[in-house]
Amino acid sequence: MRPATVRYLGSLPVSAGGQDSRGPLESRVFGVQARLVSVKREADSDYHLVLSDGGATMIAEMPFAGCTSGAQHRYAMTTARAELERAVGGPVGESWIHPSLRVRVVGVLFFDFAHGQSGHARNYVELHPVTGFRVLTSSP
Repeated sequence: MRPATVRYLGSLPVSAGGQDSRGPLESRVFGVQARLVSVKREADSDYHLVLSDGGATMIAEMPFAGCTSGAQHRYAMTTARAELERAVGGPVGESWIHPSLRVRVVGVLFFDFAHGQSGHARNYVELHPVTGFRVLTSSP
């Protein structure tokens, strides 16, 4: 796991984006500390998190357990999602909530492509899937 900032990951050179074009950088795991400003459940039941730090934003995605059958780090993904639910008081619905919690999020780097998503980095980098989630007790 490599420590990084939201701003740094958002400054990486743009890559093609999408599952079919994963490059070597997209096998690396990064951890960021940021503010969880928004989260909602998407139509595919993944949790869409918007992370913010120093004016920069990026997305982190927590896949629905039903979509991770056979995934290498399924337990870590499921545990991270349960930690988020514990932090916000239960399962996340289809409407945005705004927890404004300081968090540490660990996940695999992924370059997405523009498809109307909220909170994306300028280069559409994401942490997807999230393999670790923790609420930080220290203030900003």
